[in-house]
This record gives sequence, C-alpha cells and structure tokens, in this order.
Amino acid sequence: MAVRPQPLKVMPLKVMTWNVSALGLLPRIDPWYLKEGDFPDKLREGAKKHFEDNLGSVTSAGILWEAFKTVRGQALALLGGLKKECCLKCEIIEGEVSKLDAEILAGGLIQQHHCNLLLLKQQELTDLVDNSAHVHALATQRRLYDVGDRANRLLAWLEKRNWGRNWVMGIRDEAGDRRTTGDDIPEAFATYYEQVYSAKTDQPYENYIELLGDLPMMELRADDREVLDQGITVEEVVGGWTGL
Repeated sequence: MAVRPQPLKVMPLKVMTWNVSALGLLPRIDPWYLKEGDFPDKLREGAKKHFEDNLGSVTSAGILWEAFKTVRGQALALLGGLKKECCLKCEIIEGEVSKLDAEILAGGLIQQHHCNLLLLKQQELTDLVDNSAHVHALATQRRLYDVGDRANRLLAWLEKRNWGRNWVMGIRDEAGDRRTTGDDIPEAFATYYEQVYSAKTDQPYENYIELLGDLPMMELRADDREVLDQGITVEEVVGGWTGL
C-alpha cells in the first residue's frame, strides 16, 4: 500500500528562556551538612525506622521507590531545619558584632579582649556565610561539581556551556517586533508553529515524488507483512495477560 508523503517543514523545539529561576533542580545534600551536628545520625535513624516498620511486606519496585521518597523527604525536612538554624545564628552573631563595634567606639580605647571577641565573632559569621554561599553555588552553577573532582569539574563546565547555548534571549514575531520577556518568547514560538502546521502547501504531489524518488525507503519484507496481517490468537492474549 503506497503512503502519500507529507511535507515536513520544521522540527519541534523545546524553548528555554534566559530566566531559569523557576526551574526545579534536583535536591542534593551538600557535604557540609553531613558534618553539621547530628544530621547524619537523624538521617540514618529515619531510614532505619522506615525499613523496620515495613519489614515483612512484599518488596517491589514501587515500594522501594516510595521508601526512597520517604527517606528523601525526611532528609529535606532536616535540611530545612538546619538552614533556619544557620540563618538564626547569622542574625545573632551580626547583632553581637554590631554591639561590640558600638562598645569599642563608645569607649574610645581599644581593649584587647574586645578585639579578640570581635575577631572571633567575625570569623564565625564568615564561616556561616561561606557555607551558605557554597550551598547556593552547588544548587545553581555547579550542580555537578564536587571539590577536588576533576572529572565532575570538566563535566560541569561542559554542561553549563551547552546550557547557555540553548538560551533564547529574544525573537521577532510575524509583525517584526522583538520579543524579550519570558512570556512573550514562548507565545511567539507557539504562534509561529500553529501557522506552520496549519498552512496549506501549494506544491504539486509530483514535486515531492521527484524529490524523494532517489532516497532509499525502508519497506517491510513479505514474510513480516504476512505476520502483521494475521489475526490475534487466544494464546497471544493469555501470554500478554500473564506477562503483566
């Protein structure tokens, strides 16, 4: 049976605008949190309790997937508590630093113990800020980066470079106006493809035959066609049900 070829003018695209703040990223535990307080112990206890509660149940891929999601949810909840605690520590230390600065300025004379305490608080604040910056960098620019891992560093650079090439900073619509916002760019693409796929071609059928005539076309063999044309047997239906 001959199939009438249809003209394919364009290929579909997936458009990503430059504003990627709304994109969801995979959650990843920063190595710094694994050394913070009793976070590893709590995470280990949560996973152990979940598997003990479900001991003896039928194991399947779905149950294991739900178990991993439960453990992941517990880890994210613990991480949320650690982040809030870190923010609270920063606020407290910033208040202490401001108080020490005011005391030193009011006293006129710089006392050694005030300076030592001020340097200590500033170092604590710097450590917290650096850790927070490392977490944000890991979640954005360096999603595939680990400290000291050359392979991942190269992979992160390649992935970031390729990702930047997919950004669409602007596009012109059918009226010639330049669209640059995150809502206008997808709308311009959607309007263009709607017009492309709904347009009627004015090329005669013979032109397509001439264009495709010399191209090798894959065809089914005669024996394969006979197998496909046969009806479905009861054995095939039973075999399909038992294989589910």
